[in-house]
Amino acid sequence: MRTPIESPWRPCANDNCPRPASPGEPLCETCALERSLYRRAERSARADARGSVSSRAARWRSVESPAN
Repeated sequence: MRTPIESPWRPCANDNCPRPASPGEPLCETCALERSLYRRAERSARADARGSVSSRAARWRSVESPAN
């Protein structure tokens, strides 16, 4: 008799999404990307926690303007 093997497949935590969740994540890659695009405040908080520059102004300051 064969022992049933548990499948590592888990459904995405997003309602009505048929794709499997990414390993170690509750959402599939597509839903995770969509969520990150719509939840800007969460992206900024994660960037601040990593010590990254979160404001556009700071990023643009580092770009040199073209010589006229």
